[in-house]
This record gives sequence, structure tokens and C-alpha cells, in this order.
Amino acid sequence: GEGFSGSIGKALNEYKYIGFILVGSENMQLLEKQGMNYNSYLEREVDTFKKATQYSSFKNIVLGPVSPHISFSEDSIERIFEVTNGNPYFTNLICKEAFKIAHRNRDSFIDIHLINDAIDLIVKSSQKSHFEHFWGDGLADESDARKDRTTDIRRRILVSYSINSKIESCNYPSKSEILKRFKYPEEYVIERYEVENTINEFFVRKIFSENNNSVRIKPLLFENWLCGPGKTLMIEGVSDLEALHREIELEQEFSLKEEELSRLSETLEYQGRNISIVSL
Repeated sequence: GEGFSGSIGKALNEYKYIGFILVGSENMQLLEKQGMNYNSYLEREVDTFKKATQYSSFKNIVLGPVSPHISFSEDSIERIFEVTNGNPYFTNLICKEAFKIAHRNRDSFIDIHLINDAIDLIVKSSQKSHFEHFWGDGLADESDARKDRTTDIRRRILVSYSINSKIESCNYPSKSEILKRFKYPEEYVIERYEVENTINEFFVRKIFSENNNSVRIKPLLFENWLCGPGKTLMIEGVSDLEALHREIELEQEFSLKEEELSRLSETLEYQGRNISIVSL
């Protein structure tokens, strides 16, 4: 990354008519590390569409690519906005699935029922990759070990949320209930304040919102996935990480220690000489 950044910034810096648009999400804070490579850059946050002021632009990313060959009912576009909270990535994801269904059915009109079918396909899918940035982004300044730890805490919080949620009865957990049902690992220590700070971080990142003492997740598409098949996938992910920690601990426990290597080197010879230990 540093080499590529250096090529963009220093090698091409003299060409004033060449510019770059760097696109990312929460991980764009990496630019702060590479800032010395660029003369200057303008940071502009492009977030979700606001319904009050940008709904026409939102409709355009739905209708524009397929007009005039495919049309959408007004309530189908409203439904897309409702479950995505105006997020362009998830909007495109739903529209992609809707297009596949419409193409298969040879139907040029997409209504709310077809959109609901597309949403169900995404919610019932076993793909974590669509939602991974909710627990994996914004960790650029941390070491690999710290990233794994933070990601693990985030996933455990999301598991606690899903376990406490009952979508059918519109019953969602409070902040204290998420904290209470948080599953602490046996392999290493997570302090309570770390969990509290990470829950607050979800609010700052606008993934959690609170209404009448109930926590909700935005966008609704992610919440439905998390409280459906995503719950099992997230629990499996946490279990896999615990197994990895156990594997690392066992590897460290049974690895040859330096004093054992020294003792062995004194008893072994190669071509009439004792084998020396070389530190790597």
C-alpha cells in the first residue's frame, strides 16, 4: 500500500493535469498515514441519501440504469429506501437481485412484491461479505492483534443483539440487555468497559439507534439478515476465532523453547561439529 501510494503521489505529482479519486468507506482514514505522499487532497464524505432532500437522486440510481426498458412502481422504490436507509451499496444489491428475477420472469415492471422477493433472497443468503464492513471497518490505525480483538468484540455484540431480538413481535433489546447477554470468551479477557465503548461506537457509526429504550440497527436489511440466518453465521465466526486462539496457545505451549534448542544442539553433531543455533 505504501509503495502504491508513493507512486501515485510522488512519481505523478509533477503532472498537474492528472488526478485521482480515491473511494472507500471508514477505512479511508488510511489516507492520513499516506498524506505526505500527496500535495493536497480534498476529503468529501458521501453518505447515505437523505429522503427529505435527496430522494430524487436516490430514485435516479434505481431507475437510471434500466430506463426505459424496465419500470418500478412508486411503492417498490419506497420499499428499497426503507430497508436500505438510502445506502447506495445495498440499493444496488437489491436492484441487482430484482433485475435477475424480472429477467427470469420476462417482466419489465417491478412492483413491491418482486422487491420483497429480492430482499428475501439477500436476507436468506449465507453471504457475510455483504455486511462484513459493519464489524470489520474503521480499524486502520490498529495492529493485527488489536484488529482481531476489536472485530471479535463487535461480532459478539451483534450476536447478543440478534439473540435478544424478536422481529415477529417487534421486540428489540435495550442497550443494557445487549451488555447483559454479551458472551465473554474463556480464552482471553475482555473488560466490561471495552464492550460498553464498542456499543457506543456502534451508535457513533450510526449502525445503532435508540428509540423508546429499544436499540435498532440501520439499515433494516442488515438487521433482518443478522436476526435471521446471519445469527448462526456470526456465532460460527465467533466460535472459529475462539478455536484459533486455542490453536495459537497450544502452538506456543508445545513449541521448542530456546533452552531446549540449546540442550539439543549440544548433543547433536553435523560433519564433526556441534550444530549452532541461528536466531531468525
